[in-house]
Amino acid sequence: MTNIRSFGLIQEVNVSYEYSTLLALSILMSYENKNSIELEKLSEFRSILISIIENLYDTGKIKYNAGKRNVIKVVVKSINEEECLKEFLTKYSKYFYIKDRMLCSTNMAKQGWIEAKLSTYNLQNSSFIEFEVKKNKKIKNILGISSIMKELEDFKSVEEELEKCYLSLGISDDENIKTRISLLLEKRNLFYHRVITSNNDLNAYYNELQAMLDEERLTYDVYPVDKDLWNESEYSENDYGDTTVIGELLNDVHQYATFSNKSLSSFRLIDDFMNLIVDNEVNNDGSMYQVVKGNNDNYSCVYTSMPNDEILFWMLYISKIDDLIAEHGNIKELLDMKHRLLYSIDNVALKLYDKASFDYHLMEYYSSLDIDIDSELYACWQVEAYYFIKDCFEGVNKDKNLILEKLLFVSVYYELTDVEGILEILEEYEDYTEYEEYKDIICGYVISLKKDNDLL
Repeated sequence: MTNIRSFGLIQEVNVSYEYSTLLALSILMSYENKNSIELEKLSEFRSILISIIENLYDTGKIKYNAGKRNVIKVVVKSINEEECLKEFLTKYSKYFYIKDRMLCSTNMAKQGWIEAKLSTYNLQNSSFIEFEVKKNKKIKNILGISSIMKELEDFKSVEEELEKCYLSLGISDDENIKTRISLLLEKRNLFYHRVITSNNDLNAYYNELQAMLDEERLTYDVYPVDKDLWNESEYSENDYGDTTVIGELLNDVHQYATFSNKSLSSFRLIDDFMNLIVDNEVNNDGSMYQVVKGNNDNYSCVYTSMPNDEILFWMLYISKIDDLIAEHGNIKELLDMKHRLLYSIDNVALKLYDKASFDYHLMEYYSSLDIDIDSELYACWQVEAYYFIKDCFEGVNKDKNLILEKLLFVSVYYELTDVEGILEILEEYEDYTEYEEYKDIICGYVISLKKDNDLL
């Protein structure tokens, strides 16, 4: 166990041999599907683990809870590793053994058992420490962790090319671009199928992906809403009495596609893996997969990434963009937003980049889905749609394109739900000069463009 003793201003922390050994084995099982480690590597792992922990305290990234005492340094207590190894093997003789200077696991030492044991050690900030350990390059080198990172690097390049292809639609050589998109979507699906059916831990992929994208923080250059207005509004607290953070609502790959112009591929990767993990842990039934007929009459599982009612919402949004393009021509801002959204929702089963396929699925979903406006998803969107109206009229950001994007969001929500609250909130702004124009957009009427003053 992890014990703590105080020596004046220096705090000594005991990181047990059991903890460091089980952590090393857990990482190997999660990342490389290996169940053994060289004793020399195990000792090196512990040394680096100690350095990481002490450095996290030294740099203030984690703090020791010392009450009123002024702790200026935290050090990890030294141990006799050979004696600790003997005790470890005696205690867990049914789980581990030594062979050729390797610590090996028996069939009883499953990853779930090891994870459960790790959770019993009373190490402060253990979750953060373990995240830092897993992304540490020295740790990866010692443990020989490389396969997941290489897979992710290769796949990241696929996603980046796929995003570029979607943004190139309608520019030139459209058929060749669509053929390339089809191939890349197949590659994406094969990758996720390989990941979900592998013995590696999904969280290992997610942790590596976070570490890989650490320098690509996904933020808005221009935040889509007035935060001060949001914090002062009644919408910052939802019907359940919990504080709703607007950032959580906007931190979504499809909304990022709508309200930002920055690259989406990294966001799409993070979003897909989070959905995979949640689906695997909560449902454990592969509900995010569909069996579809592929090329050469082969049947395969397709990772869909999102439920149909959510896909319908964004397909309707794209459809409204198409109406604007048909009315006013190929305006670059509208085309980019359309293609970004297509990239964010499309998969190999839908093939929404193809107009005929898009129209078919739009009618299929629209005519068959029974929208549950009380669902968690639509409850969140209701809060957002209501606030967007207020933000468009009262917010400090009067960028015309951004206002149009938010009004289209409200329009889609209103079309799907027919919630009277939308019109009631609109009526509060009858005296505003923009009232009729904004109402027409929300209620689906044709926008009358004026060269200098219009939303486009």
